[in-house]
Amino acid sequence: MRLIACTAIALSLVAGAAWADGPLATADAGPGAPAAQTAAPPPIEAPSADDLGPGPEVVPGPCGPRQVGKDGKPDNRAHGVVDVGVGTGGYRHVGVSACKPLGDNGAIAVSVSQTQANWGRRR
Repeated sequence: MRLIACTAIALSLVAGAAWADGPLATADAGPGAPAAQTAAPPPIEAPSADDLGPGPEVVPGPCGPRQVGKDGKPDNRAHGVVDVGVGTGGYRHVGVSACKPLGDNGAIAVSVSQTQANWGRRR
């Protein structure tokens, strides 16, 4: 307990220097020293669309954003996701999901998952 108290006191004394208002002069500048610069750095600009380069054209769709192909038609392929989880206490999970656009505004989506765990056994 004493070690923790001594460490806390030592750290609080050392941290005081980090909370100082600004830089402290430790030596005389002298006649040949350069003048200190106090100007603020220039602001950082966000990248524009021109900086990022051309990307694929995207249109909204029933299963999320769809890329437009070279022929000008939106991508109508099925897209999906697979998720797997393993954890303590015998926890296991696996799932798959797929979505296929049908026409311009319709879609069919299928999702299947299985989770197993030893929920009743608590230590």
